[in-house]
Amino acid sequence: MYPNIHLLERDERIILDRDHVTKRLITFYNIMITKCPKCNVPVQINEKAYSGIVNLDYVCPVCGNRFTIQLNNQLGGQTRQPVQPDATTPNYQQSPYQATPEQQYAQASTSQVQSPLLEEAPTKRSILIWVVPLIVLLICAGIGGWFYYQKVYLPEKIDREAPRYYTIANATNIRTSKSSGGDFNKIGSVPFGSELITYSYDADWSEVKDANGNRGFIASNFIVEKSDFYRLNSIFGDASSRDIIETVKCRRALLNYFKEHNYIGKIAQSDLPNIVPQVQPNSQNQWQVFTRAKGVKPNSVYFSRVTNSASKFTDFAVVITNISTQDKRLLLFTFADDESSSLVYEEETSASYIENIYNYGNGNYGVAYYYAY
Repeated sequence: MYPNIHLLERDERIILDRDHVTKRLITFYNIMITKCPKCNVPVQINEKAYSGIVNLDYVCPVCGNRFTIQLNNQLGGQTRQPVQPDATTPNYQQSPYQATPEQQYAQASTSQVQSPLLEEAPTKRSILIWVVPLIVLLICAGIGGWFYYQKVYLPEKIDREAPRYYTIANATNIRTSKSSGGDFNKIGSVPFGSELITYSYDADWSEVKDANGNRGFIASNFIVEKSDFYRLNSIFGDASSRDIIETVKCRRALLNYFKEHNYIGKIAQSDLPNIVPQVQPNSQNQWQVFTRAKGVKPNSVYFSRVTNSASKFTDFAVVITNISTQDKRLLLFTFADDESSSLVYEEETSASYIENIYNYGNGNYGVAYYYAY
């Protein structure tokens, strides 16, 4: 009997596919490996073919030597029957075994084939989880940015860069349309000196917005640039003078005269940079209007049709005073039908108030003054 017998123990194992859906029952059978004692040729015996036999008489197919092989039944003390595959009720109890290289290769091959299939779907899902919200976020950000630009940034930019004009009437109406003569389109009223954001300035109407956010149209004749407003406001020497000289055409007549002669009134040093062109106050160029209360006569202002009795508007006469020298000067303005003014007469005087003005023709006028001491 040949003593050097090498056994591969039979094992049965349930192999689970990685997706845990299908099951395979794989049976590994015992193979008896020995050698011929004479020629030393390896001999393999399948135990399954000789189940229940302990000593097997065997003839070497090479040299013809007859010898006895002791099978595994004698080593284990009992006969083990081959286990038949059963995919329905597999036996999960496993016996310890040492996997052969063939078994290890089969298992590794199965893992290598299945793993890419299992990893591909989660990778795609994980990409979509990040990409879809990112696209939605970018779309929302784009829409929000567009609305912010159109509704917030652009209007604020236009308002910042738009020129400022100032009202010179005691009260000026803002309207929804370029039409006057009623209250049907009136949306607001602004007082003297109100700053207006001006989007467009035409000969008749200007589109503006006031401090309260009212946006509409205003008569262009009632607003002036910043420099003109500061110059005009400096002309009034007291509250009554602005109250009496209340019409825009009379205020513009005074403003134009002061601009032509580069005169200013009394103005704070900090406000001088607002006057264009720049002017430095001195004893020759600072003049103002001082009046009695409205309705008191005689006064330093005078309204009457002197130059043309058929004129649409009354003429406007006023006495201005040099605030440094106290010199006085009378000015007489007339107005065309479009309210544009013309200086028709002026003279030096020592009087403060006007009683009457006479037209002698050919541009000759006589003035009756009231002297009060």
